[in-house]
Amino acid sequence: MKKRVDRLMAKPWVAHILRMQARYTNRLGNQFAGAITYFSVLALVPIILFAFGITGMVLTVLRPDLMAMVLQSAGDALAGFGGSLQETILGQIEEALTNWGVTGGIGLATALYAGAGWVANIKSAVRAQWRPEFDTNESKRFIVWETLANMGLLVGLLIIVAITVGVSQVATSLKDVVLGLLNLDGEAWARWAFSVGPMVVSLAAGWLLFLYIFRFFPERENRPSRSSLAWGGLIGAVGLMALQYLSGIIMGAFSGNAAAAVFGPIIVLMLFFNLFARLILYVCAWVATRNQPAVAREYNKADEPLRAVRHDVEVMAVPGHWSAAREDRRRKEQASGDSTDDSGIREDSARQAWNRQRSVRGPQPRGGDPRTMPHLEPDARQSVPQDVAARGVRIGMGAGWVAGTAAGVGLGAIIAGLVGKLFRR
Repeated sequence: MKKRVDRLMAKPWVAHILRMQARYTNRLGNQFAGAITYFSVLALVPIILFAFGITGMVLTVLRPDLMAMVLQSAGDALAGFGGSLQETILGQIEEALTNWGVTGGIGLATALYAGAGWVANIKSAVRAQWRPEFDTNESKRFIVWETLANMGLLVGLLIIVAITVGVSQVATSLKDVVLGLLNLDGEAWARWAFSVGPMVVSLAAGWLLFLYIFRFFPERENRPSRSSLAWGGLIGAVGLMALQYLSGIIMGAFSGNAAAAVFGPIIVLMLFFNLFARLILYVCAWVATRNQPAVAREYNKADEPLRAVRHDVEVMAVPGHWSAAREDRRRKEQASGDSTDDSGIREDSARQAWNRQRSVRGPQPRGGDPRTMPHLEPDARQSVPQDVAARGVRIGMGAGWVAGTAAGVGLGAIIAGLVGKLFRR
């Protein structure tokens, strides 16, 4: 069974998945995803305020005829609050919509600031998964320029998200129109074929979103190759599409219950944010470990396929990683009592073995080759070598015998003198 598991882990694609999981766990992926979720919810409030200001501009400047209809719909929704409270809330809504400039300005300023912090946290989480060593400090500009750069990334991200959502909605809504124009709305195969179209469009839009994140969020020196970027974007797009459909299913399940319909959207939104953050970081770990060991300076069996000669992938590892990994493996095997013969470790540490042998057996004849000598380890239970300990015991026993004999002879002479004096009396 163990051999089968070892053969399975030796497969490059299985080892890659194991490296991804080890990297994600070691780099605190779940904790970073929780932080992204928190800042996503925090940034959502000013974004809603800004959207409310945009709605007020549309209702007061572009389409004032719709104001009465919007207020009527809000009044119907607030019918259960009583007359006075209903009028107070409607008055506040109308005033906020009328003063859309102040509402939108405050919402825009706070949304940019909170959004810049949100982007900064996503960027830090992505870079934590991406760089070869976790303890390396993240390179940042002066705080003003860094904030402006994050705002620029936020604007680009919002544009791509708007394109993604817009294209998906248009593709979905045009499905029935196109089927009607072609007189195919009654054909099951046609409806199935046109249902695939929006999925392909959503997949392409999600791929574009992940390409943007993976291209501009990592540090310049750690940016991935084009092939890694393309494959990572495709995996992320498939995962995002699955999350969208899962969210739709959960929302449909909540709609049948009045109490769940109130809190359902909030629950689904927070769940979506968390799963989306985990998806981003998992894909980052997958792309990074395509040519990087799982954990810097630690042994991981899944790293072994990276040591094979491959001309299409350039392995990136911190200086001294492989020697530190061999030493870490040796320590783990000693701690577990595994006496597996590892010739690679012995050959790489031949000089250390030679020095250990000299300390145990004393000076050795010249001309010996350290790599051909037996791999000798000192016994950890011994504080000194055995021959030295035996020689010390023999010397101690001899000294004790001499001292004891001398003491016994002296004590006997004293007793004999005392007895002689008594008899002479």
